[in-house]
Amino acid sequence: MVVILCLLLLLLATVSGESIHVEELNNVLKLERELLHNFRSYVSALEERVNTMKGAIEEYSYLIKYVDRRPDLFMTNPIFGFRLMNHIRYDWQLWQSAMMLPLGSQQIEMQQRLLALVPKDEAHTQAAESLQSLFRFYNYKPAAFLMHRKKYLRLGPWDYYHMGRELFELGQYHEALEWLAVARVNYTASPHNELLGATDELINYMQSKTLKKLRQQSELADESLDEQLELLTAGRTGSTPVEDASVLQQQCRGNYERDLQLICELNTEFTPFMQLAPLRMEELLYDPLVVLNRNGIREREIAHLANAFERCPPSSMLTRIPGVKICSISNNFSPISIRLMERLVDMSAAKLLMDKFFMLEYSPRDAFRLQDLYKFLGVKENVDGTALFFLNDMAMGGAITVAGHELAAFPSRGDALVFFFEDEFRITFCPNVVGKRLVLIQFLTHEE
Repeated sequence: MVVILCLLLLLLATVSGESIHVEELNNVLKLERELLHNFRSYVSALEERVNTMKGAIEEYSYLIKYVDRRPDLFMTNPIFGFRLMNHIRYDWQLWQSAMMLPLGSQQIEMQQRLLALVPKDEAHTQAAESLQSLFRFYNYKPAAFLMHRKKYLRLGPWDYYHMGRELFELGQYHEALEWLAVARVNYTASPHNELLGATDELINYMQSKTLKKLRQQSELADESLDEQLELLTAGRTGSTPVEDASVLQQQCRGNYERDLQLICELNTEFTPFMQLAPLRMEELLYDPLVVLNRNGIREREIAHLANAFERCPPSSMLTRIPGVKICSISNNFSPISIRLMERLVDMSAAKLLMDKFFMLEYSPRDAFRLQDLYKFLGVKENVDGTALFFLNDMAMGGAITVAGHELAAFPSRGDALVFFFEDEFRITFCPNVVGKRLVLIQFLTHEE
């Protein structure tokens, strides 16, 4: 009961957010573990009873075999005759009573309590919308994730059916057909699927229902239902409209042409630019400057700062936007942070705008601009530059783009990006698909 109360408190927040984030999925995973534990307990009780019955079957079968081998010793034996009459008269009636006994009543009661905590339909719809939004943004094809070699990216045919069903309910019929087509072509019947009601007939019905909706919208006027079903059987959906990708989507996907007006510097700790940085500042009067430093922050520093972020006191946690955490840390927090800020001054030839820096962690979510966080970061003065230190790698997504310039960076763990602009700062964080991004942010100025 204590476990149920704790899960209830955790799951109340799960359905209240705008989308499903890591913290909420952790709560759902806790419920999944409790359900699995209860199911395992039920199966153990089932196995115990089945093993008892199997033992009886084995005992009775051996007896019949002995009778069949020597009927002369058994069938003419009053002792055996009395034993057989007792068995046939009483034992089988008792077995019938045992067969009718309720099984796993405690587990069934617990299952009912746990199922009352399952996130509602709205939470499932939010998860589907988030997934479809991400696929649309990066132009991912649903079939690419069917039984993916990486388990954390893997979807099964029945997942595709439920995704198609949710999109149908949302009125996104073209997209629903894409997911249902993958489900239909790759569905494999099994006792497990049939027990859960997962049948190919259900997928076919959902496909037909979706196609009829499209026909009602006169979008398939030139193609018959049979022709569309034939395409779906072959795994194609010829009616899906093609949308032009936005500039941001193109940049986040890495599809852009080089901006010849943009000056980029790729530096290491041995690059002469590190010593000559002050002499290059006059270029900022004419062109933006982007400096990429590989290994701009070292492993020991990353571990130190990540630990500081995990221990961030509530008074320093600036915002709890769903999927985003920001912690404010003093430049003089530790000898390591002091040395890092000194190195940043050297590599940028600029001054620190503030006496603190910020640690930003965000889960998979929609793209957002750094400028949208300014009110939480307390940035009021004019910003001449921004430094970003990346403290982890991203398996998929997570690029950094600059609006108004054909630029996208895909930084790795330990990289540092320093941006200087003469116009308004417009750094955009692309959606990360897998994992959390952890970034250190510091603002720079040229003013004395």
